[in-house]
Amino acid sequence: MPPPEILEADGGVIDPDTVPNGVTIRIGATAQFQADDRVTLHIVGVSEEGSLVITETIPAGGADKELIVPLPFAVIDANSGGTFTLKYEITRASGGPAEGSETVTYSVSREIGSGVMRVMGARFNVSTMRGESTPRIIKALHEDSLLPMRAEWRYEDESAWTAATQWDDIRPWLKLYVRNEDEAWELRPANIFGNGWRIYPDPNAWSAFVAMRDEADGIVDLVAWGNEKYGGVLGQEAAAATNVASVSATMYAFSARLQDGNLVCWGMDGYGATPPTIEGDFVDVVGNAFAFVGRKADGELHAWGAPDHGGTLPKRISDHRDYVQICGGYGAIAALRANGQAVAWGFFSNGGVMEPGQDLVTDIVQLISSAGAFVALRDNNGSRSLMAWGSDDGGAKLPADIANLTNVRSLLASTANSFCIRLDTGHIRAWPYHLLSGMVPDDIADMTNIESVSGTTGAFCALLSTGKVRAWGYEEDGGKLTAEAAGKSNIIQVIPNIAAFAALCSDGTVIAWGNEISGGDTSAVVDQLVDVRAVYGNALGFTALTADGRVVTWGVPGGGGDSSAVQHLLNGKVTYSRLLSTAEAEAVAQGIDVASVRT
Repeated sequence: MPPPEILEADGGVIDPDTVPNGVTIRIGATAQFQADDRVTLHIVGVSEEGSLVITETIPAGGADKELIVPLPFAVIDANSGGTFTLKYEITRASGGPAEGSETVTYSVSREIGSGVMRVMGARFNVSTMRGESTPRIIKALHEDSLLPMRAEWRYEDESAWTAATQWDDIRPWLKLYVRNEDEAWELRPANIFGNGWRIYPDPNAWSAFVAMRDEADGIVDLVAWGNEKYGGVLGQEAAAATNVASVSATMYAFSARLQDGNLVCWGMDGYGATPPTIEGDFVDVVGNAFAFVGRKADGELHAWGAPDHGGTLPKRISDHRDYVQICGGYGAIAALRANGQAVAWGFFSNGGVMEPGQDLVTDIVQLISSAGAFVALRDNNGSRSLMAWGSDDGGAKLPADIANLTNVRSLLASTANSFCIRLDTGHIRAWPYHLLSGMVPDDIADMTNIESVSGTTGAFCALLSTGKVRAWGYEEDGGKLTAEAAGKSNIIQVIPNIAAFAALCSDGTVIAWGNEISGGDTSAVVDQLVDVRAVYGNALGFTALTADGRVVTWGVPGGGGDSSAVQHLLNGKVTYSRLLSTAEAEAVAQGIDVASVRT
């Protein structure tokens, strides 16, 4: 039975001031309602006024459709400052025992929370290959109940705070501040980065990790591990860097952007590792499999790596300086200009050449890539449709029903050869239909409470607002959940690598499934995966950061799954967040640099 959901809730929290006309309860069509079925909804709150029983009878025209039921404002308001539960049961007109749903809990809060706060979720790894398919939602929870907490959020360069239970992390290279009535936390910039690839059936160590260590006396340096050839050992210039701002990755190389805008690179030649230093005022660097492209403060682009796979900029690209997004595929790169036009370059069969006339389109707002194609989201006065180019096998050939959509809300994720999108209705769609990853199962396609979608090379996993997950695609790539994963209802984030998923749970534990060699099996480190706050992936493994400063790794040992040789350089020196002192919290509240009051 599909769980009931309240459409106006934000991460399980309802703000009464935003719903003066009440809220909307939705029960999905997978409940398989038939005419004259009786549906009884039970709302149990903190008082009699906050509780209600609603009975609805399915009309003749309501068979096999979703059920929408209004819940009055008075019920919501009566539960302000507390919680209420929601469930339903169906008495079928055809007879038989009543069928019941799971119970869902909602919090009602007008103000930001108080008490001890837990903030969880990896920073968005957008600068790495296939980074768009990694999660970007960070959540605040009550430490005791693990229920969502309304908090205030802002990046270090902002002055305005935003109140919400969760944060869409679009600028992960910046510190993120989170506060409630009693505490203020500083989340480190994204500080774990991975690269790599895998070639079945060869389980060799085709990957590496690099960590940005916590700032200490103004120094931010790097530690690497994994395959030495692919970046698991720092180059001379990278090892000497002490002012690192962010890290980007291709398939077998890394590039670190320094605080002065210069770059240092290392890893495998032909994949962006050379030159080892690049001077400039770079503000952004993104990699595909073979090359990097950096954007400077004045908008100028600079590329390096494999020349035919994006490492050389055509003049038609370098002539412009108004780029707002860079999107790295496999052997090609696309970029979005401020005027809504997209450009592409690199290997033609990977999307390096656009279809005739596509470069003239001026209403593009978002780009995403697979290994062989790019998809652009267009917004023409509210009509939001798709445009694609590249290899048909990589998802560039849009099915007719997908091509005709005008209500696409966002591009969610991709696999090596398929894409997943969200519609304005909250439903998701995927393609190509001949791939298992492109065929969304009916029960998942009916859901409107999907919070995020992550992708491996051959599977997708959807995280629901209830904390449950659903997966589809190729089983060997994570498309089939384990019984443990299917039974969880406290999942905060789902992190992909090439062939496995790792799920961070609100209690600080981590579960995984998919290819066991590449991290789908946590048994070797399960006793260490406690009090985890964030998980990051490379191609063949995962790295977890815990609340007490431990760094836990698993997966292919030589590809980053074994970090024992550098543990003394990581533990206590690569952390997810820190609780600010009273003086620091006051400085953050006043917009003053925290470093100025740090003792």
